[in-house]
Amino acid sequence: MPAVELLARALKDIQSTDPDLSLVDLIIILWLYASPYETKRRYLSSIKRILRHVKEFQLPDGRLLLSDEELSNLVLSSLKKLEKKGYVAILSCGNIYVRACLTPKAISFVRRNLSDISLEFLEEYGHLK
Repeated sequence: MPAVELLARALKDIQSTDPDLSLVDLIIILWLYASPYETKRRYLSSIKRILRHVKEFQLPDGRLLLSDEELSNLVLSSLKKLEKKGYVAILSCGNIYVRACLTPKAISFVRRNLSDISLEFLEEYGHLK
């Protein structure tokens, strides 16, 4: 299980989190928090790689439920939702490449809802799949 998924699941259980945020939204926020300086990275590919490991998107035998295009649409729609809510600023967006960064609201959200130990864990292992 990717570190960002593990922490996203923990965040989903915290009462003070935004109830409109889905697991995918939280994974994206945490992934961007864990990898803020990787500007040459293909965010869309990286986020999809993490989502491929999420159990909700897999059949019991480990095969994916969603096609690559469906995963792309899921990530893009989540990013647009997060942008509307003020958590993400989308710097560039296309079918293959997306560049985004967290807003101060999102950074505050993560720091407010994760313990110091969880933040250290995220910063150390969050960018790994």
